[in-house]
Parts: sequence; structure tokens; C-alpha cells
Amino acid sequence: MGDLPRHFDSPEDAYFGFFRADKAKDGEAWAAVNSYPHVRITPTTKLEGMDAKSTSFFVETPEEYAAEADWTEREATGWVGTKGRQPVRFHESADKVHLLGGWTRYNKDGEPIRTNRVTYIMTKPKDFWGIQGRFSVQSFDGPNEAVGRKCEGLVEQYVDAMKADDDATRISLCRFPFVMVGVGEVTVINDAAEMQTLLDNAPDRKLTASICQALQTSDSGALVSAAVAFDTGERENHLLLAGKLDDAWTIAGVSSMIDSVN
Repeated sequence: MGDLPRHFDSPEDAYFGFFRADKAKDGEAWAAVNSYPHVRITPTTKLEGMDAKSTSFFVETPEEYAAEADWTEREATGWVGTKGRQPVRFHESADKVHLLGGWTRYNKDGEPIRTNRVTYIMTKPKDFWGIQGRFSVQSFDGPNEAVGRKCEGLVEQYVDAMKADDDATRISLCRFPFVMVGVGEVTVINDAAEMQTLLDNAPDRKLTASICQALQTSDSGALVSAAVAFDTGERENHLLLAGKLDDAWTIAGVSSMIDSVN
């Protein structure tokens, strides 16, 4: 305990540091991998305060994260370690990277217990990288093209509403609490009224072009990229998590960055 790194020079270093600390069951090192506040959301659950059983959670500090670290339930499944899949950078800027990754948990015989696909929102709010957010498609048994098309269509509706300045439609497509992941910050929008206030204060510009693409899919939902351009010449890349909850297909959260081409 205590000999694992606490600072990471690249998004990939922090990503693999997450799994090293997890295997070592070192709560403090595990907490040090993240940027704070830290959030994890999934397609089929609402955001909660962090506890050992949460599948979606928000946590303010590394001390809180370390205090909640508990491997008891996982070990009861026969777990002895988790292997992270080779990550791929999809969107990137100087202080933020959307890293397509995921993991498989194994038992002592090297047999897989559970697999997941996750996009890790890596940020550099100070001098080193950490995981600001995890957008997870939950248990992964293989890609689900039908769900991918559904979620991609949902994001296209959202983007079309942006083009039309149709705030009511945009808001209706969101799940609350709605999560927005920045660099060194996570904004939680609790209801439609808060979302309307945010939209009212948005920059005055017209969205002119967009490309939407499902990146990671499962039976539960999908992560969708939306690359957009505005009449101001600005371009942005957005990552959105969508899924079905309470019989409705909704968007649970977004992470955005300025297109690094500019």
C-alpha cells in the first residue's frame, strides 16, 4: 500500500493506474487516479450520491472516494483482478480526452466474470491527468446495433433541436439529474427549469452542421459522438450517453470540448 503513483503524465497512464490501484485494493491510490469532482453515470440509472452499491454516482473529494472503496461484493463473485482493454483516443484537446476503454473482471482461474465498455473522460485541470467522469454502457455481452441506432437517432433529434433553437424538445430528450462534465468541474442539472436557465445563457450562435456516430453500445444504451459546427466558425465535439429508463429513451449526460483542429 502507498507505493502506487498518485500523479499521471498522460490520460493513458491514469487509465491503467485505475486498474492497478483496483487490483491492489488501495483505496487512496484508486482515488488519486481521478479528477474531482468525479462522476460515473450509466444508461439505465439516475445519478446518486456515492456509496458502495451505486451504479451511478457523484463524489466531491478523493477522501470521500477512498472512504467508500470496498471490494467485498466483487470478491464474493470470485473476482481477483480486472484487466483494462487497450484504450483509444476519440476526441482530444490540450486538457481533455475522451478515451474509449472498458474492462473485464477475472476469477483466479483466469475466467471472465463480467465485461464492460466505458468512455473515460480524462482531464488535466492542473499539472497531471485524471478521470473526471466515466460514461458506462454497463454489462457488455457484445455490441447491440439496434440500441446504437436508437441512441444515435435520439442524439440526432437533440442536435436537430439545437439547430432549430427548440429548447422544449432538447429538454424533453434529457434525463434529470443531467450531467455535464467539464475540466475540473461537473455540473449537475436537477430539472427542466435549471436546464432552461442554462440554455437561456448560452452563447448566441447558430448550429449549421453536425455528424452523429454511436461509439460504444450494449443492450443497455450507447455512447454517441456529436461533432458540430456553428455560424461563428467554432467547432465542438460532444460525447453523450443515452439509454432507456422508466420506459423512456433519454440522454443522461454530456462531455464537450472545442475541436482541436481549430
